[in-house]
Amino acid sequence: MGCGTSCASETHAKGILGETYLPEAVLVTDRAGTFRPALTYIAPTMEPRATERDYVERIALPAEHCCFPAWYLEKIRSFGRQDSAPT
Repeated sequence: MGCGTSCASETHAKGILGETYLPEAVLVTDRAGTFRPALTYIAPTMEPRATERDYVERIALPAEHCCFPAWYLEKIRSFGRQDSAPT
């Protein structure tokens, strides 16, 4: 089996984020309520460490632009205010 986009993404995540993230198929709902297939990357195991605020904002700003609910934006941004890794 060749190493395509998935392997490139995994290598990129390991180099940039320090962890291995594996693709996971999910279903999401668009604004009209229609289910859509999507792909996310999840780290099956992670070394505990503090969250980098810049990385949290890289997630929060597009979420805000896409009109995610205020409670969800607050949850995302709460990770950038922690002094240590979540338990």
